[in-house]
Amino acid sequence: MVEKSTHRQALKAMAVSAVALVLSASPSLAHPHAWIDAATELQLNDRQELTALTIHWQFDPAYSSFATEGLDKDGDGQISPAELKPLAAQNVKALKDYRYFTEIDVDGKQVDFGEVTDFSSDFNGLQLSMTFTVPLASPVYVKTHAITYSLYDPTYYVEILHQEDHPISFTGHKVDGCSAELEKPNLEAAMSSLPDLTNEQTFAEDAPGPLSYGAMFAEKVHLICN
Repeated sequence: MVEKSTHRQALKAMAVSAVALVLSASPSLAHPHAWIDAATELQLNDRQELTALTIHWQFDPAYSSFATEGLDKDGDGQISPAELKPLAAQNVKALKDYRYFTEIDVDGKQVDFGEVTDFSSDFNGLQLSMTFTVPLASPVYVKTHAITYSLYDPTYYVEILHQEDHPISFTGHKVDGCSAELEKPNLEAAMSSLPDLTNEQTFAEDAPGPLSYGAMFAEKVHLICN
């Protein structure tokens, strides 16, 4: 069980709040309350290895207004990157316990991450954005491994979808024959997988819990290298 104070911090840091915990009692509430448009950059080194994933998030206006309330410390009517720096640091700290809302699988197995130390936030007057780089604990040679990744809030309190324009890119050293394919979630299958409170099987040990909802509705990116 997550402490209440930790939930409050995580709410400020991507809306993972105590509200999400009621999903365990009310699956009908399994729908997002905040929205993120994302773009991702696959970081490749000169040995044709994936070393990190740089993630760009842009929050919806309502959440942005909530998250930036009171941050204009100098009263100039603008929120500068310097004024956003403490929020960005708080976000990264809180997200660590949720694996930064990021899952990277290699040959079907989830990989470990290093510490996120490269991050920043910006505010354009309407929407808050955040950029951070998730390093892999060990680089992965892209030519001989099946690599996929997804971005999601496990509780599905926040919906994260790639933006329409330039959703995925490669940075670092070019690897010929590599591309990325974005797989949209099967929403009908996801909805049908949600538990039914009227069914006693809902409370079985192997029934989906609130921390699995997000994965059901997540996009999946496949790295394809020939």
